Amino acid sequence: MSDKNKIFEEYDRLPGVPPKLLSRVKKLCGPTYADLLFHIPHTVIDRRAFTTIEDAVPSKLQTLKVVVTSSKAPANARSPFKVFVTDKSAETMELLFFNVGNWIKKSFPEGKEMYISGIVEADMLSKKILHPEIYGAKTELQDVAKLEPVYPLTKAINSKMVGKAVEYALSLLPDNAEFLPEDILNKYNFPSFKSALKELHNPITPESLEINSIYRKRLAFDELYAWQSVLIESRNRTKIEKGFEHKISNKLEKQLTDSLPFALTGDQMKVIAEIKEDLQSSHPMLRLVQGDVGAGKTLVAFAAMMQALENGH
Repeated sequence: MSDKNKIFEEYDRLPGVPPKLLSRVKKLCGPTYADLLFHIPHTVIDRRAFTTIEDAVPSKLQTLKVVVTSSKAPANARSPFKVFVTDKSAETMELLFFNVGNWIKKSFPEGKEMYISGIVEADMLSKKILHPEIYGAKTELQDVAKLEPVYPLTKAINSKMVGKAVEYALSLLPDNAEFLPEDILNKYNFPSFKSALKELHNPITPESLEINSIYRKRLAFDELYAWQSVLIESRNRTKIEKGFEHKISNKLEKQLTDSLPFALTGDQMKVIAEIKEDLQSSHPMLRLVQGDVGAGKTLVAFAAMMQALENGH
């Protein structure tokens, strides 16, 4: 199987996804790597504002690099676990965690360096962040202070977990993976297939996820192009396959229409005539009758059935 086709394989493990949660990811996104690629985030969290404690602005989501100085266990069940941190500005900040287990005491030892991200709050005494996102100190800044995609989720599955799985699926996609002809790419100024997916999963600007962005339009065009290609292939196949040639007789059809308390509309008679032409062909008919509720589609189908009955079917 080629590298391009590998994305259509079903996965049995994913980076960052515990084996016991794999079935939930499959139910959420789909069972193949391609399904992961098309599980597009619906919005982003903007963590690009990187600052110090001294310069942190209240009521705004910001990202900081800090060092733990101490922590304080809650006095009662309603009080938060407090982690006190500082940074190069020498100012201090409180990180507040409610309803957490004993594990948190070991998670913030004195001297621990880390990145934190969240909405800064301030009162007369100090600046605070309630339940910040925590990132290891060895994490690259550009992987923290960025636009973080937010995916459609389900129970026990978070966006970070989905993001890691998607990154792996993207790594399986060759750079030259392309499904549209070059003239169409040039005509509409579309990005490459992989470029569009990478931008949607790791957007540079929030506008990339908007419904009219060139990246979403590219994938939407792919879907329509694939659907039309399948229809064309199906039509071409019917031209090769042998069908039943019907001899047209209006005997039963006339009995049907004469029994009606109303006359057929012009559109009904036109469609019935087109169907008769198809029935006389030696190739299978490929036709969809479309109309509003009450337009008379069922009667058109009955008229076609009369021809089939008269030909012994």
